[in-house]
Amino acid sequence: MGTQTHQGNRQLGAGYLLLLPIIIAGLILVQYAFTASVKQRTQELRYNLDNTYSLALELTQALGYGGLIHNFKNYLLRPAELQYLDEGLASADQATELVGKLEINAHELGIEATLTETRAMIAGYRARLERVRPLINSGLTLMEIDDQLRLDDSFALREISQLLSDLTAAVTGQIEDIDRQGLVLGLVSLAGTIILSVFILTLYIQRRNRIAHLQSIAGLNARLAESNANLSDANTSLKQFAGIVSHDLKSPLRHINLFNEQILEDIDDKNLVREHAAMVKQSVQRMTGMVSSLLDFTKTGFKEPERSMIDISELIHQTVEELRPRIDETQATVSVEAAGQVFADAQLLRRVIYNILENSLKYVAEGDTPAIRIETKQLHELPERRIQVIISDNGIGIAPEFRERVFEPMHRLHSKQIPYAGNGIGLSLAKTVIHAHGGDIEISDSYQKGTRICFTLPCDEQIDDVQGF
Repeated sequence: MGTQTHQGNRQLGAGYLLLLPIIIAGLILVQYAFTASVKQRTQELRYNLDNTYSLALELTQALGYGGLIHNFKNYLLRPAELQYLDEGLASADQATELVGKLEINAHELGIEATLTETRAMIAGYRARLERVRPLINSGLTLMEIDDQLRLDDSFALREISQLLSDLTAAVTGQIEDIDRQGLVLGLVSLAGTIILSVFILTLYIQRRNRIAHLQSIAGLNARLAESNANLSDANTSLKQFAGIVSHDLKSPLRHINLFNEQILEDIDDKNLVREHAAMVKQSVQRMTGMVSSLLDFTKTGFKEPERSMIDISELIHQTVEELRPRIDETQATVSVEAAGQVFADAQLLRRVIYNILENSLKYVAEGDTPAIRIETKQLHELPERRIQVIISDNGIGIAPEFRERVFEPMHRLHSKQIPYAGNGIGLSLAKTVIHAHGGDIEISDSYQKGTRICFTLPCDEQIDDVQGF
């Protein structure tokens, strides 16, 4: 039940993480749409105001110079020229139409305005255009006609100017209101976006921490499993030691006991006593060598590696120089083509290379001169960078059925009668050390000219990825 609840909470949290970006995107779209709407509305207001100014300018032109008043005065001075009458009447019609458009624009901009004075002025000038000729025909002088037809148009002109001033103030106020509304909504949207972003970031951090915690637990479990595996290997090694002690060490002890009994039986025969004593000494030496090898394995094979970055080429050359007396004695040839850095314990790694080279110098067919080649290869296909060390020789080789067994402690492939000294510890120790570094070691199946041993080592400081013994 608890697991189901935890999974449900995780799914709900994941749902929130998926939903919140959609909400934020929605807020941004709303803010963008409102901003676009504000911009469009502002542009429309400014366009209508500009259009109103244009209409007012056209109205002024229709009434002023070249328009109604201008044609009226020209017709009054030159009544015989009837084009002034026609143009004046046309200007009156145009001005009337423009007044209607101005009133409509004012209504659209929120101003209820009626240009009464302007309409009255237009109608008055129209009527006076019709009266000019009859008054002239009546014999009145120009001054008398002008007195009768004079019209005060100042009220109309002030009316148009006042309308433009009111429209400008109204449009400016509307634009300011729209800008304030846009600012308030923008701040609200921004605040909402920030709050949701902080919430998402908090959920993300919590989720990341939870994942990191789970990964940490998984890592601990993996290390625990690795430790259990290492413990199992250690138990297996202990069982092997127990078998060695119970079997291999008993054999020289039996020989010692047997030869001691024969010494007692042949106590009077000095020659036989010397022979039996020599056999006892040989068994004691053999047992001493076995005990020393076991002690060496337990002290070295179960040591925790003290890793550092090592130049593998330099380490190999140093090890070869340690074996120089034996190399010169056997007239062996050793070629080295190695390069790179490895993350390992220098002392333990030197011991591994020493043991392998010592075997290559030792297990050679009679009459052959040892030829050893050491090379390294970069491995990039693995999850982490590694270097493979390859040591090849022209020795007697190892049969395929024994290529795993030679890595077990105290297992020699040759009987005591065959002249190859050793206690079967070298390769077992090498395997233990290489595994402790997180690497692998094997004997190549494809190499047929002797023995080729390959082992890998990490190139990076990945302490968490490799475990100790």
